[in-house]
Parts: sequence; structure tokens; C-alpha cells
Amino acid sequence: MNEHTPGPWTVTDAVADDGELLFHEIRADRKTLASTWARPHIANARLIAAAPELLAVLERICAIGAPLVPPTRLIYEGRAAIAKATGGGT
Repeated sequence: MNEHTPGPWTVTDAVADDGELLFHEIRADRKTLASTWARPHIANARLIAAAPELLAVLERICAIGAPLVPPTRLIYEGRAAIAKATGGGT
């Protein structure tokens, strides 16, 4: 598995001297991980910034839910999403 930059990740706005929004930065530990341009992409920036927490929660849900019931489609889909996010197999 490839290790990702640990969270928390945050979204900060880069603004011009006149206050115009230029782009959004996704940051972790004072490093820029990615950026999206202008206002329409704030939703993408927020989703990217939430990725570490979403992955951690999904991993816990799949770990807890799998032994309690026969694996359901939702558990299989969760495992596939985890594999996609981590570069691992299903």
C-alpha cells in the first residue's frame, strides 16, 4: 500500500491583493498537496481535504461490519473503494 500524507488536510483560499479569489489549496502539515481553481471548485477541494477521514471511517466500518454479518454488497463496495484509495487489491 502506498502511504498517503496523514491528515488532517485543510482547504485554504489564495487571494489576490484586491481580495479576488484565485484558487483553493489543499494543505497538510504546511505543505500544499493540491489546488483547484476559483469558486466552482470549492466542493472538490473540500472533498479532497476530507479524504483521509473518509478513508479511516470506511476502513473501520468495513472492519466492524464484515465479521458481524455475511459480507453484503455494501461491504464489498467499501472494500473496493478502500483498495482504489490505497492502491491495494480487493
